[in-house]
Amino acid sequence: MGETVKYKDKRRVSWPIAVGVLAVGSLLAWGFSSRILNPSAGAVEVNTITVALGTIEIAVNNSGVVEFGGQQTLKSPTDGTVDRVLVQVGDRVPSGGELITLRPNFYQQTDFAIKPLEIQEKQLALATTERKILEAQDNLIIAKTELQRLFQENISRESQLATQESNRREQLLNLETQRQKLGEAQQKLREAQQEFTRLSAAGSQKIQTRLADLNLEIQKHNLTLRSNRLSVIDKQAELAAAQQKLREDQDLAQRGFIAEQEVKIQESAVRSAEFSLHEAEVAVTQTLLDLEKSQLERRNIEEELANELETAQKELETAQETLRTVEADIRRGMFELERTEIELDKLRREPDREVEDARKAVREAETQLREVRSQFNQERLQLEREEITIQNTQEQLAQNIVATPIDATILQVIVNNGDGISRGDNLLTLGDPSQEFVNL
Repeated sequence: MGETVKYKDKRRVSWPIAVGVLAVGSLLAWGFSSRILNPSAGAVEVNTITVALGTIEIAVNNSGVVEFGGQQTLKSPTDGTVDRVLVQVGDRVPSGGELITLRPNFYQQTDFAIKPLEIQEKQLALATTERKILEAQDNLIIAKTELQRLFQENISRESQLATQESNRREQLLNLETQRQKLGEAQQKLREAQQEFTRLSAAGSQKIQTRLADLNLEIQKHNLTLRSNRLSVIDKQAELAAAQQKLREDQDLAQRGFIAEQEVKIQESAVRSAEFSLHEAEVAVTQTLLDLEKSQLERRNIEEELANELETAQKELETAQETLRTVEADIRRGMFELERTEIELDKLRREPDREVEDARKAVREAETQLREVRSQFNQERLQLEREEITIQNTQEQLAQNIVATPIDATILQVIVNNGDGISRGDNLLTLGDPSQEFVNL
């Protein structure tokens, strides 16, 4: 490429050389003329001039072509379509300046939009799995601690059981005395029961009527609650259907099959479904509150009944407590003795069930920890793969921008907006303005 211009050449000549040439010429001319014209004449005076160093400029007017050194033709880095040509012939562009943008293909656009969301989901899943690892580690520590505790207990259990057996045998000596007290306690209990029955019959009918009404209200609330919960399920289904329709419309809108207004209409339908679901959930909550209120009132009435009978019941409880104490002492003595003998026999003949359960819990905790760690490693590998995929997509998108590697002047633009191109096709030619020269 070149440009025809009128070129003015200013040639510089050193002053001492020019003056020297003139001086020598003048002396030769003078000597020659003096010998020819006046051969007998003597010496004559010659005027001299002091020489100074300078530059002689000689202007030359001519036509030539302006050309640039370092010319290079940039080629397409990939197959695709020219989106925009950002420069024109003659433009000067700094190094790194954008020249042409290529249109990304459908798959690049899809990956660039979807992959970040998939990476975010996998990061959340990875964080959840990491929390599971911590929980599994805590469970393993707890299981091992429990197993160690049981080992320590078993060391001293046999001696403790022997001591308890001796103590329980001593208690058997007191059983006969307790049996004598049992007859007296049974008589007092019969008398207290008669008094309690007489007092409780007076206010029982009124309270039972109110309790029946409350039970009916509770049944109604339960029916209402069941109906409201079914309504919540229906609203949830409607919301899910609206959300699915919205996702389908968004996909169709991205592909250009439907208008964006239809997506907005469906978004409004989703919000309406969410509001309906919220109302149904509020109705469930209100019904639960009404149900709890009725249940609370029923409990209050029952407590009121208990308070009214408290005085009569105290005497009955005193008699029952005396009887229970005597009977419990007898049963406890027999039971503790039998239990001691069973535990001693079990300790001698069978492995400790608690220890086996603790060992099993340790094994299960270890298995769970291994599984969660394996899941964590798999999810982390998947996340790394997704990150590499999005990085590759970004690098591919970066190739869609053609930039100048130097400070350059645009000499030729070969492609236009919308042109289809292949990898290696010529796009434009540029030159280095710092290497500009005129070819005469």
